[in-house]
Order: sequence, then C-alpha cells, then structure tokens
Amino acid sequence: MPLSVLNKLLLSAKTAHLDDVRRKALTSRYCLVGIFTCLAFSLLYAVLGYYMLALAILPVLVLISFALYLTLSHKLTAATHVMLLTANIGLLMLTVLVGKASGTHYLYFPVAIAGITILPAAARREMYFYMFLSVTCLLGILFLMPAQAAYLHMPADMLAFDHSITLLLALGTTLLIGYNMLSVNREILNSLQASQGQHQALLDGVPDQILRFNLEGTCLDFRPSPAAEGFDEGEQQRYIGQPLGRLMAPKLAVKLLDAAKTTLASGRPTTFEWSSGAPTGRISLQEFRVTRLNMGEVITLIRDISDRHEQEVHKKAKEAAEHTAKLKSEFLSSMSHEIRTPMNIIMGLSRLLLKERSLSSMVRENVEAIRFSAENLLTIVNDILDLSKIEAGKLSITLSGFDVRDLVRKHVNFVKLYAGERKLEVQAHVDEDIPPLLQGDSVRLNQVLMNLTGNAIKFTKRGRVTVRAELVKRKAEQAVVRFSVSDTGIGIPSEKIQFIFEQFNQLQAGEDTLAKSGTGLGLAISQKLVNLMGGNIEVESVIGLGSTFSFELPFTICHEQPPVTLHPKAMQASDLSGVSVLLAEDNSMNQFYARQLLSSWNIQVELANNGIEVVEKSRQHKYDLILMDLQMPVMDGLEALKKIRTAANPNHKTPVICISADAFEETRHKALSHGMDDYLTKPINEDALFAALVRQLDKTGPIIDEKLRRELIKTQPLLDLDSLSPVLLDDKDALSEFLELFVRSVREDLDKLSTAVIMVDSDMINKLAHKLKSSFKNVGAYPSAELLETMESRSKSGEGTQQEYADILRELMHHYQNISLTIRQKLSNAAKSAY
Repeated sequence: MPLSVLNKLLLSAKTAHLDDVRRKALTSRYCLVGIFTCLAFSLLYAVLGYYMLALAILPVLVLISFALYLTLSHKLTAATHVMLLTANIGLLMLTVLVGKASGTHYLYFPVAIAGITILPAAARREMYFYMFLSVTCLLGILFLMPAQAAYLHMPADMLAFDHSITLLLALGTTLLIGYNMLSVNREILNSLQASQGQHQALLDGVPDQILRFNLEGTCLDFRPSPAAEGFDEGEQQRYIGQPLGRLMAPKLAVKLLDAAKTTLASGRPTTFEWSSGAPTGRISLQEFRVTRLNMGEVITLIRDISDRHEQEVHKKAKEAAEHTAKLKSEFLSSMSHEIRTPMNIIMGLSRLLLKERSLSSMVRENVEAIRFSAENLLTIVNDILDLSKIEAGKLSITLSGFDVRDLVRKHVNFVKLYAGERKLEVQAHVDEDIPPLLQGDSVRLNQVLMNLTGNAIKFTKRGRVTVRAELVKRKAEQAVVRFSVSDTGIGIPSEKIQFIFEQFNQLQAGEDTLAKSGTGLGLAISQKLVNLMGGNIEVESVIGLGSTFSFELPFTICHEQPPVTLHPKAMQASDLSGVSVLLAEDNSMNQFYARQLLSSWNIQVELANNGIEVVEKSRQHKYDLILMDLQMPVMDGLEALKKIRTAANPNHKTPVICISADAFEETRHKALSHGMDDYLTKPINEDALFAALVRQLDKTGPIIDEKLRRELIKTQPLLDLDSLSPVLLDDKDALSEFLELFVRSVREDLDKLSTAVIMVDSDMINKLAHKLKSSFKNVGAYPSAELLETMESRSKSGEGTQQEYADILRELMHHYQNISLTIRQKLSNAAKSAY
C-alpha cells in the first residue's frame, strides 16, 4: 500500500528534524578532530623548537573550540560558519608560514568534504561559497605560490617529514569523514523507518478519511477510514485524478471547494458539517476540516460524527424531559398549595364543629359529610402528588421501628367503620410470631393496606374482607412478613389482571356508583410503593368468588423498645396555657382556623400577615414559638427566618415550625436545611400540631416522663367513650354491638389470663396482655391498657414474678367490673330511650 499523503508530511517533518541531529553530530565530531589535530601539531612544533609556528596554531585551536561550544549550545549555523572559515583561513596561514612543500594544502580536501556534509541541503548558497573558498585557496597555493616561498625556513628532512604526516592526516581525515557520513546516515535511515512504522500506526488509529485536492477540484490523494469495508489499494488509486464532483454529491463538492478557497486565503482551517441519508435509512452526519497544505493544495479530514450527533440529540431530549419534569413538579407543588389552603379551612372547621355537643343529628351528619368529602378530595390530591414524586424518583422510604401486628389491627378497626356502611364484615388474622418491633416505613405500609382494603370493600357487595399478616421467614436479624387482603367480591377477569396496576385504570362493577369512584391511581401507587419497600404485589382472583392481593416485605428486627406515647387525650394533659405564639399566615381563613385551634389550648396568638411583619414583630417581642407559612407576600418564610436567626433578634433561638401546603419532600428538606425546627403540611392535623408544639417547647416531646405519664393516666376515667369515632358514637346500634362484643370477648380473655398467671406461663401472659391492651384501648380504657402494657413488658423481659402478675390482674379485674357496669348502664339507658 503506497504511503498516504499525511504520512509523507509527517515523515518530511521527521526527516528535517533528523537532518539537524545528523549535522550536529558531524559538526561536533569534526570540531573534536580539528582540536586534536591542532593540539598535536602545536605540541610537536614546540618540542622541535618552532615556537612561532606552535603559537600560530593556537588561534585556530581557540576558534575551533568556540565552534564546538556553539554546536553544543544548539547554535548549529553559527558553529558551521566559524568552523569552516577557521579551517580555510587557518590552512592558508600555515601554508604561508611553512610553504607548500609541507603539504598543508592537502587538508583542503577533507575541509571541502566536511563543508558539504555539515551544511543543510537547503543552504545551497553557503555550500557553494565554502566550496569556492576551498577550491580558490587550493588553486592559489598550487599555481601562484612559489615552491620555495616560506616565512619560516625548515630543514629539507623536516619538510619531507611534515609533508608525509600532512598527507596521511588528509587521507585519514577524508576516510574518517566518509565513515562518519555513512554511520550517521545509517542511524537516520533506521530512525526514519521506525518513524514510518509509528506514523502508519498512528494513521491507522485515526478514524478520519483523508483527502488531498487542489483548487481545480482534482483529487490528488485519498485514504479511506480504516473502518470502511470494500476499499483496497486499487480502489483508492481510482480516486486519484478524479474531479471531486464524481466522488461526492455536487453540492458537497462545491461547498468543499469554497472552504478550500477560504482556507488558502485566510491561512486558517475551515470546518463545516454535512448531513446525508445512509442506505440503512439513518441520517449520516460528517465533519469536514480543511487545512492548507501549500499555495495550491489543501488536505481535508472527514470524520463521521453521526453517533456524537445522536448523543447530543439524546442529551438535549433528556434535558428537555428533565426541564418538563421540573415544570411539572413546580406546577403540582403550586396546585398542591392552592388546593390544600382551602382544604385546611374546610377540614379544620369541620373538626371544630364536630366537637360541639349541641349539634343536632342532621347538622352533625351534614358536617360529617363535608369532612368526609374533604378527606376524599385530599386523598386524591395526595395520590397525584405521590405518583408525581414516584415518577420523579423523589419519593423515599423512611425507616423507623414499629409494631406490624398493632398496625394491622388498628387498620382493620379503622376500616370496619366504612365497611359497616355496606354491611360487610372485616376480619384481621395476625401471626403472633411476628417480632414485636420491626424497622420499616409504617406510613407507606398503612397507605398500601388502605388502598387494597378500600378496593376490596368497594368491589364486595356481601360477605367479608380479610386482612392477614403472616411471618414467612425469620433469619438472624431479618424477618419477611406476608400481607394479604382477601374479599368475597366480584373478582377480576384473568385477561384484565395485567392491566389493573396501570395508572387511571378502573374496573367497572355494573351500576355500582361506589365501585366506579376514585382516580384509578390507588393500585398503581401501591405497586410502586411496595416495589420501593422491596416487594411485589401479586393477584389471585376468581370471577364471582373474590380476589386476594398479597405481597411480602423484608424487615430488620429491632431489639430496642419503641418509646411509649400517650393517647391524644392524655398527651393534651401537657399544659400549653400562657404560651405565646407568633402566627405568620397571609390567608385570613387560615388565620381564623389556626387562631381558633390554638386558643382552644389557651395559647396566646399574635398574627403577622407577611414576612416583613414577622420580622418586625420578632424584633419587638420575645415569643415562645413561631408558626411560619412558606409562601407569603412581600417576603417569604425562608427569607424571614434568615433575618430572625440573626444574633440581634431576641427570637434568634426561638423554635420555628413551618406550616405549608406544599407536600413535596424536597420542600420539606429545603425548609429544615434552612433552619426550620419542624415541618407540618396543610390541612393542619390537630394532633400533629399539638405534638409539634409540645416537642419544640419541651424537647422531651409528646413522650413524657414515665412517672408523669403514669400520674396523668391515673387521672383519666376508667372508660372514656368520647375518644371513640364520632361516626360510631352517632350510630347507636353499632355502638351497642361494639360495646357488647367488648364485654364478652374481654371476659373470655381475662379468664385465660388468670390461668396463665396461675401457671406462670410468660409467653401466654405476653400474648394475652398484648391482645387485651388493644381491646381496652379501643373503648378508651387507657388506665387498664397501661396495666396490661406493664404486664406485657415484664413478661417479655422475663423479669416479672407471679406476685406482680397477680397484683396487676387483681387491679385489672376491678377495672373490668367497673367498666362492664358502666357499659351495661349505658346500654340499658339507650334501650329505654329507644323504647
């Protein structure tokens, strides 16, 4: 394969470099030979008594030494001139001193040859000059100088000896110069061959096509891309000599010639891109870089940048998608704020109204309907926000220790109220072998169970819904729990099961309006949440018999007991009377509700309508706590917080709780990272707000001192039916059935507990105490639940004695008798009233 034009250019540059190396090596060697020769002759003449002749050689020695210094200093041109001039003039001077009979003029032959070898090929004038100088001096000596003419007279035998030595020196120097030329040239040739291989390897690694052409548009040389197939040496040769218009599209040839003219005129490379269709249907994009070679020729590197272009297109598409997702997130955040603000008012005022005992049954039902509808709307908003966060990858799982068994039971007790409206039975089957404390996301787990149970109730007209939690595997510090929700509903056709987890997909249930309600997002969100927690929802269904949704989740077993928290009624025994709060809120309805709520806890409230007012009032008065909205006019909450946290402000260490309608996690993280002490979302949850206030005002939080906690519980009534759901309290029949079930089931369990205490069976005591604790809590019997919690804790640790258990059981039986009597009296009064 012939050498490409680029390889030739590279080798040309390499050859020029090696020529300099060659000249430097020869010049330094010639200088050393000249220095040695001068020293030898100077010493010889001094020994023989020809002191003037020895001194005459010394200037020549000095000048040649100076030429060597210039050579080693990379001043090669100056060194060459100094050495050649010194050699020619020095030989002429020595010949004049001793005459031509000494044979000194024979040394002009090696000097002339040396001048040819150490001068660059481009320096023709200098080469001709020194050749002319050497020849002129030699001829002048031979034909113009008399044979006997000499400034210094030497004996004939000495002249004969000098003649012989000079002749041998001239011959030896000439041979030495020839040998040096051959050896240096051999080194240069080897170096050029190695460079040629390196340059060829370099070119083979360059993916570009290389094209050389002139301004007439004729191809002078061409090398295809190494990756191209079907090109051999003959194919390449056919390109050479062809006009560009035959080798490429006519429009491209014209553009390439224009680029060549621009490059030759400016001296700077020209780059442009050209797209064309490929046989595969893919758009091919090439980059042409035109570079000046000489006055009439250019060399062009042609590179295929189709892949790079596609990557840039994909990158731009990705950036556009991320920008769209960001806009979507901002839009949803804004809509969330706008929707949650009025929802906060509706739900908050509804709760306040439902606390009024003077409401008639009809008004209470209407208010309850408003509250229920608002909660449903809030559920839809939350579903949309959750889906958006999941799609954006911003929904994270928050791990904490919780009791799975207790969560499932509370969940079932909650949904029983809604299932009762459809005359459905809801059962809970909880495996007591499940460890009491597991680490996971209890909020997201409850959300999944709510979605699955809600669907089961929606699509079941008669029968039951069963929620199960079973221990599948336990190994070392890991436990796998299987959750399932079964119903006796209409079932799902097998061909539709694969579609039920798609967004906005809803199954139809005839004319059942309830079954058609919802957004169609519940199952899609549930599946994604379960996936985030490490599981996958599976479905089994038979038309007409019902469906079962199940999933398994891995948990880490916790050995530390969770902190015991009080029921909201007991928690609110924390006295907030006299606490001063600065409320920063621009919405007048939000101000009204928040003020009503805080005032009910005997909290002194001062209002600020925007960020500027917050800052000004915080400078004028010291508050116990500040409630701050994020989005306010004039100055937002974060900017106001920044000014409050300055050392000059008396409230720079005051706790600040952020209350925002923005439910996005990144907004919460942003607020906390900017110095907010807590973060609550609207609609304001009464219990969450109270807990946050207690937590910030007293860092022990709603978890109070054990001694104080027990004292608070002792002050509570044995039975607090007011703590039951208003829906249950308003349904007299359901309430009666609920209380009768409590009396019967608890009596049986207490008998079993008595037997376990007699047998000192710690495991059975632990299980029965845990079960009874939930039963007593369900009716608001918190003092009894506290006794059972103590019994459960002592039996679990193995530290309890039979006497301790007997004392607790005796007090518990006393509680039960009083509670049973109270319940029977209430049921009797309700029956008389109905009669």
